[in-house]
Amino acid sequence: MLVRSLIQTLCLDRLEELGEALLDFTKIEDLLDWLQTNQPK
Repeated sequence: MLVRSLIQTLCLDRLEELGEALLDFTKIEDLLDWLQTNQPK
């Protein structure tokens, strides 16, 4: 659920970046790291 909440806070530009980044992820930790560094301030 934490992942869903973090994704829902992203703006459209960040969602598009996430979509591209997902192609390079090999494990869930990659997603979690990306979300932590790309959260709105």
